[in-house]
Amino acid sequence: MPYAAIMVYVDTSSHAAARVGLACDIAAEHSATVIGVSASVPLMPVAAPSRFGPLAGATNLAQEEGAEADLRCAERCFRQVVSQRGCRWEWRSSLDNPGHFLVHEARAADLIVVGQKMWDLSPQHRADPAEILREVGRPILMVPPSTTISPVGTNAVVAWKDSREARRAVLDALPLLAMSKVVWVVDVVPETLRETVRSQVSDVTAFLGRHGIKAQAMIEPDDDGPLIEGLLAVASQKQAGLIVMGGQSHARLHEWTFGSATHTMLKKSPVCLLLSN
Repeated sequence: MPYAAIMVYVDTSSHAAARVGLACDIAAEHSATVIGVSASVPLMPVAAPSRFGPLAGATNLAQEEGAEADLRCAERCFRQVVSQRGCRWEWRSSLDNPGHFLVHEARAADLIVVGQKMWDLSPQHRADPAEILREVGRPILMVPPSTTISPVGTNAVVAWKDSREARRAVLDALPLLAMSKVVWVVDVVPETLRETVRSQVSDVTAFLGRHGIKAQAMIEPDDDGPLIEGLLAVASQKQAGLIVMGGQSHARLHEWTFGSATHTMLKKSPVCLLLSN
């Protein structure tokens, strides 16, 4: 099933236009609508004594004006890119926490495009991919600021583990994987498990093949090195523009968190990363 709506978070960073452009590229392949979203929340001032009431009010007003300026800047960037690309679009913005607002609006889209977490962006305007993935109920495509390889029309790597999250990620990624040249389904295992994993990976490549996607299996030895480094090495070797993986998670008392592999990939992936859980 093709994507019908691509939602992209737009901030005031220098990388926002490229992110919107990528959303347009994906949308063009599916005749989809691009929905631009932005949010910024004024920082709350430190409580001041009553004699400083007018000053505290002025500070609060200045912060609100700054947040509104962020939204206007983001909207200008979005409108400029979608106008140049000629795609169907919508715009949504709010004085709100970026993560909360994006999660709230995500019901309107099939895929959420976000940037890698950047510490040089003001916290009131920054969207955290890990926070969004935990709550959004949609696949997210995380776009690193320095990537030079598009996920459209290039090779892709599926980081396979026979888990619920990986199965969900492959299904959610089908429309993107259908745009890839070759999809490499990769698992990293000890020698004793190679035969067991071989049949699992073959099932995944066959599944992709039934959807008209050219896929090949790749089983890498577990040499006790960092698994993420091995995966990134494969992606580099295959000149992949996309990595697909499940957002591995675990439950703790009163909280639900992602595992270290997911957090590491969100921080370190040099190419676009599709995550689903």
